[in-house]
Amino acid sequence: METRHLSTDVFPHEKNLLKSIFYPQFESSLIEKKYQLSYLTNIYPTNHRLLVIILISHSILKIFELFYLKFEINSSTILCLSLLCSSLCLNILSLIIINFIRNRLLANIISFICLCPLIILTCLYPMDCHIYFLIILIYTLPNFPLLFSILISIIITILALQLKMRLILLLIINLIGIYLNRLLDITMHSAYNQLCKNAIVRNSLLSEHTLISKMIDSLMPQKYSKEIMEDFDVFRERLQKLNLSHNDEDDLRRTIFRPLHIERMENVSILFADIVGFTHMSSNKSASQLVSLLSDLYGRFDDLCVQMSCEKIATLGDCYYCVSGCPEPCKDHAKSCLLMGLAMINAIEEFDQDNNEQVDMRVGVHSGSVNCGIVGTKKF
Repeated sequence: METRHLSTDVFPHEKNLLKSIFYPQFESSLIEKKYQLSYLTNIYPTNHRLLVIILISHSILKIFELFYLKFEINSSTILCLSLLCSSLCLNILSLIIINFIRNRLLANIISFICLCPLIILTCLYPMDCHIYFLIILIYTLPNFPLLFSILISIIITILALQLKMRLILLLIINLIGIYLNRLLDITMHSAYNQLCKNAIVRNSLLSEHTLISKMIDSLMPQKYSKEIMEDFDVFRERLQKLNLSHNDEDDLRRTIFRPLHIERMENVSILFADIVGFTHMSSNKSASQLVSLLSDLYGRFDDLCVQMSCEKIATLGDCYYCVSGCPEPCKDHAKSCLLMGLAMINAIEEFDQDNNEQVDMRVGVHSGSVNCGIVGTKKF
C-alpha cells in the first residue's frame, strides 16, 4: 500500500472503531468513505492483477492440456476452449479498466465477470482440486462481500455434493475461506485505521514543528534560527544514542549542551536606548497599564528597526537594544543606527501625544567589532 496516496485529511475527533467481525466498518462515515476510496485506488488494482495472473495461468494450462494431452474435437472440447478463451479476453480487458474504477460495486462486478468462465467450467466439468481452488479463490482475492462469497460457494458446494464429494472436506474448505475473508477485511480496516492515526500524529507534529520554527524566527535572526533548529535535531539524535548506549556521567554532561556558535564580525554598530522619565511614568500606573504602554512603544520601535535595516537584540525594562551590520554585514551600519536613534526620538514624541505622557529617549551608539552568537540553552 502506498501511503503517499492516502488522504491525511482525517479529523482527530472521529471514531475509528470497527462495528463487528462479520461486517467491519468504521463508525465514522467519513473515514469509511476514505477507506473505500483508498482500497479502490491502492489495494484493489493489486489484488485484481494477482487474480488475473492466476486465472490467465489457469486458462493457459487448461488450453495446453486440451491441445497436447487429450485433444479431441467434440462439443465438450469446443465449449471448454470457448470458456477458456473468453476468460483470457475478459481478464486482459479488466486490466485496462481497473485503474479507473472508483465504485466498490462496479469493482465486485468486474471481478465476478472475470471469475464466471472458471465457475461455469468447474460446474460443468467438476474436479476435486478445481472446486477447492475455486472456493478459496472466491473468498480471498476478489474481496467480495462475505454473504455473496458464501452464496457462490454454497452453490458450488451443492453441485460438488451431487458428485459424492466428501461433505466434511467441503465444509472445512468453506470455513477456511470464510476465515481468510474476514482476516483480510479486518486486517485492511485495522491497517487503514492505524494509518489514519499516524496521519493525525504526523500532522500534529508538523504543526508543532511549524509553530516552534515561527517562534524561534521571531526571537532571533533567521541566520541563527536555522542553526538552532539544526542543532536541535542533532541534539535529539545524540540524546537518543546516549539513552541506548548507557554512557557514563561525563558523556551525559558533554551531550546535554548544544554546540556554541560564535562569529566575529567587523564594522558593527550597536544602539543602546532607555526611556527618560520611565520611573515617574510607572509610579502612577498599574502593571497591566504599564505593560500595555511599553508594548505600544516597543512595537513602534520594532517597525522602525525593519525600516532602518537594524536587528533588534532585546528589551530589558525601559532599555531597548538593536544592532546594524550584524548578523548580515552592512556598509552604512553607523548611519542606520543614527537614523534609528533619531526615528526613536520622533516616535516617542508621537507616543507622548497619543498617550498623554511626558517621557523622552536617551540614545547611544557604539561602532566597532563584535563577537556574536547565541549563548545559553534557554530563552526564558
